[in-house]
Amino acid sequence: MQLSAAGFAQQVNLSASNAPLKSILATISKQTGYDFIYTEQLLKTAGPITITVKHGELSDVLEIILKNQPLSYVLDSKTVILKAKEESILDRIVKKFQEIDVTGKIVDESGKPIPGATVKVTGKSRAVISGLNGEFTLKNIQETDVIQISYLGFDLLEVKANAPLNNIVLKTATNKLDEVQIQAYGTTSKRLSTSNISTVKAEDLARQPVANPLLALMGRVPGLQISQSNGSPNSGITVRVQGQNSIVNGNDPFYVVDGVPYPPQLLTTGLNGGNLGNSGRTPGNPLSFINPADIESIDVLKDADATAIYGSRAANGAILITTKRGQAGEMKVDLSLQSGFSEFTNEFDKLNTTQYLEMRREALKNTNAVVTPANAYDILNLYGYDNNRNIDWQNEVLNKKSPFSNYQLTLSGGNNNIQYVIGGGYIYQGSFLPGNFENTKASGHFNISSTSKNRKFQVQFGGSYMNDSNTLPSSTNFVAAIVPALSPNAPALYNADGTLNFAVDTDGLSSYLYGNNPLASLSAININKTRNLIAHAELSYQLFKGLQLKANLGYNDLNSNELVTTPLSSYQPYVRPFVSRSSQFADNATRSWNVEPQLNYQINKNWGNLNILLGASAQQNESQGQVTNASGYVSDELMQTIIGATTLEGAGTVSSVYKYSALFGRINYNYKNKYLLNYTIRRDGTSRFSPDYRFHNFQAIGAGWIFTEEELLKQNLAWLSFGKLNVSYGTTGSDQIDNNLYFATYGASSRTYQGLPVLSLTRIATPDLHWEETSKFNIGLKTGFFKDKVLFEVNYANNRSTDQLLAYLVPYYASGFGTVSSNFPAVVRNTSWEFALNTTNLQTKNFSWTSSINVTVPKNTLVSFPNLANSSYASRLVIGESVNISRQFHFLGVDPATGQYVYSDSKGNPTMNPNATTDYVSVDLNPKFYGGFQNTLTYKNFSLDFLFQFMNKKAKNEYFTTTLAGAVANNQPIFVTNRWQNPGDIAERMLYTTNSSVSFNNSYLYNDAGYTSASYIKLRNASLSWKVPQLWAEKVFLRNASLFVLGQNLLTISNYYGRDPEFNSNNSYPASKTFTFGARIGL
Repeated sequence: MQLSAAGFAQQVNLSASNAPLKSILATISKQTGYDFIYTEQLLKTAGPITITVKHGELSDVLEIILKNQPLSYVLDSKTVILKAKEESILDRIVKKFQEIDVTGKIVDESGKPIPGATVKVTGKSRAVISGLNGEFTLKNIQETDVIQISYLGFDLLEVKANAPLNNIVLKTATNKLDEVQIQAYGTTSKRLSTSNISTVKAEDLARQPVANPLLALMGRVPGLQISQSNGSPNSGITVRVQGQNSIVNGNDPFYVVDGVPYPPQLLTTGLNGGNLGNSGRTPGNPLSFINPADIESIDVLKDADATAIYGSRAANGAILITTKRGQAGEMKVDLSLQSGFSEFTNEFDKLNTTQYLEMRREALKNTNAVVTPANAYDILNLYGYDNNRNIDWQNEVLNKKSPFSNYQLTLSGGNNNIQYVIGGGYIYQGSFLPGNFENTKASGHFNISSTSKNRKFQVQFGGSYMNDSNTLPSSTNFVAAIVPALSPNAPALYNADGTLNFAVDTDGLSSYLYGNNPLASLSAININKTRNLIAHAELSYQLFKGLQLKANLGYNDLNSNELVTTPLSSYQPYVRPFVSRSSQFADNATRSWNVEPQLNYQINKNWGNLNILLGASAQQNESQGQVTNASGYVSDELMQTIIGATTLEGAGTVSSVYKYSALFGRINYNYKNKYLLNYTIRRDGTSRFSPDYRFHNFQAIGAGWIFTEEELLKQNLAWLSFGKLNVSYGTTGSDQIDNNLYFATYGASSRTYQGLPVLSLTRIATPDLHWEETSKFNIGLKTGFFKDKVLFEVNYANNRSTDQLLAYLVPYYASGFGTVSSNFPAVVRNTSWEFALNTTNLQTKNFSWTSSINVTVPKNTLVSFPNLANSSYASRLVIGESVNISRQFHFLGVDPATGQYVYSDSKGNPTMNPNATTDYVSVDLNPKFYGGFQNTLTYKNFSLDFLFQFMNKKAKNEYFTTTLAGAVANNQPIFVTNRWQNPGDIAERMLYTTNSSVSFNNSYLYNDAGYTSASYIKLRNASLSWKVPQLWAEKVFLRNASLFVLGQNLLTISNYYGRDPEFNSNNSYPASKTFTFGARIGL
């Protein structure tokens, strides 16, 4: 660095006390005009200056200020060059006698030793690693040296050299760059990682009253899109990491819970799929059976550098869930109690009775229908319909507040050699629907860590268990959709005596919409009992310094029993003599185990830190599921038992075994926390492909450059506290297809041979099936400004998926089947820009305000698909567009002459009868962008946190529903009033009609006007808490205490025409607005 000035004074005037040398030099330069050249590193060795000089000569002043400093100078014309003082032989002898051996023990805030911490001498190439007990020794160190200690997840610490440093306490990192991130088979941090990884911590999960941890991630992670199918407890949740790679097969990320692979989907033999919605492929979501309160962190791995070491299982990213561990210290008892309610949200306006009657009468007139009791009973005051009644059935039936409770108890503690945590929880969710319907979750969790006395052998084992009982009826979505569609003048749903009213006509048939009281279906019983056990163990032994042998063991048992009954009471009385009672029974179980031995070698030298990992993986999944139909019951009381039926029939089975094995390795190199290199490789083997294609290699390389460690930037860009450029490229493969799809299968046949039953071919062999492969490129920039008070991160990802596994259409005569499974050379590309900004806006003694925002801009493209026009996918895919499109007729509006809907044909000409083969346009259903905005404000003992989630997308709206405006007993949204009435009218809606045939081929259901903006901003979560003053808590013998209020789904801002823009459906159980009040108590 150079200091210069224009003045030319010959004498110096100084007065300073304990001033830094840099400021003294600046003053001299300004007075004399001399330039000073030095390095920032050189000035760090100088101590403070105290001096008073008047009219001093420059050379004399320089001698005074540098007399006791390790610096000297050289005069060159008008330039002063500072350099390190050369030691004399006597200085060296004295210095040698002053050398000391520095020893110490590094511990965390609880006193637990920290092995593997880096201890180095600042400014010198001297470094060691702390041993198993956290102890270290640095020999021949100067007393003036500064010792720097660093360890992942802790703040950097610098101390002056001293022979016995005793215990050196590291504090848990408060900088987000240094927080621990869980990666595959290890840990890292944002500062030192070459990967694209995002982390959500336990404190964010605790602020949200949700029963599935995936719901707590919404709006918090760039590149992660989470879509809930409906608001039912245990409903389906679709998760996509950086888009959809496979056209038709699995796109689920790889879930790992404490090192145990966890299924992304439930089995297909579940009964309540229509109610729960799916998670992309099957009903429900398996993460509904993990207690969010047990989780310490969730890490989302996105690029190849982070995921390639997991091989084929993580082709679509990985989500690592780490549960809470015990900490050394006295036993702690933590109790969390919260209780509240959920309420129906996002009602939409329907016609009132006056508007409804006008619609019905006009519809009958437009179709020249003669008004009769058969087609107009709802406007003739028949069967209980009353034109003087005006009921909003949404408020009448679905306005019930459903209770929500969440109780958690945890015990934790331990010492330096053993730590433990044991906990239990109970979650209760009610229902909006009339009746006693509920979902309960009882869970337990434990983790125990133990270390031998010499700290070479370590054991960590734990587990979690949940028992879930869900009695939400299978007709939930039906009721939620039908009740709002009841006409406002419809008969009361209950008789005066409390029984259901069926509003029967003269023939004894129910006159309600769809021919039944919608609440009758609630008499059907649905009971789903699910049990989930996850157990894990980790054993490690340090063979010698730097070399560790480790083994991960895991087991998961996820099983359920389900019952759905259809009693006579669920039918209208007229049809009961013609039907019989029936029940369905389903039993499902998925069990898996995994073993992963590993060898890890770590060395820290002057030339850098090197970490080498070698390992193997073996996994086996067994899936068993069956559905049995039972009928012939003589009483509703017997319908919950299979032995009460007279007829049993198999209705579906699943039985499969999936085996997986792999070898993997990773080399990680770190040079002075400046240059980072990471290489991973894995050889995968899966039973889902034939022996010829069973094994494949996947690898990735990542590099990082922390450019703010360069001296030039350190000296000239002090406001840039951190900067890192990272880039990665690699390949992963997917085997998310049905088990054993490659070989032929046979089933029972109705044919016989020589009077004996025979088997028939049900699927032909496809031995050439192999991996879908995805190549991933990622480049990222992470920066910190103003001592990391502002952190900005941007990542660009370009993922390209090939060898798509498809059910491909073939001539029937060639194979005997219409389709065969095959790898097809179609290419899908996903690109995304991911932005994240974290700021500390204000920080004072009593007040702090932090913000974070993330935005993702994704793009999905079908790059190529050879011979697409002649394939079975021609009707749903277009090259150059997203694979998630909907083919729709192009809507032109309402014909002013006829009042009919008009569409565009393939040539742009208007038509009322479009061709389903050619006259279509594509509607992209992928979001244009999505993200979240979070703020946390604290004032003394009060804390307020809120999160807005936003998304820009299109979805199916309520404009074009399954019935045209004017049908009997069927109410409509308020916007249908803007309809055509007379020739020449310019209107948004076609004429009212009772006959759907006036709209050719029901084309009104399939047009692009039915897909409009479903963009939204949601106040996803808000929490307000007050920490009880410590003195108050201690007076009642509490360690700590706090009171809080939590809210979920509090506000939705959207122009969407429908119930909820998030679900893309108007016929499902709505999202709930949830409020809870509670307390956290520490004993």
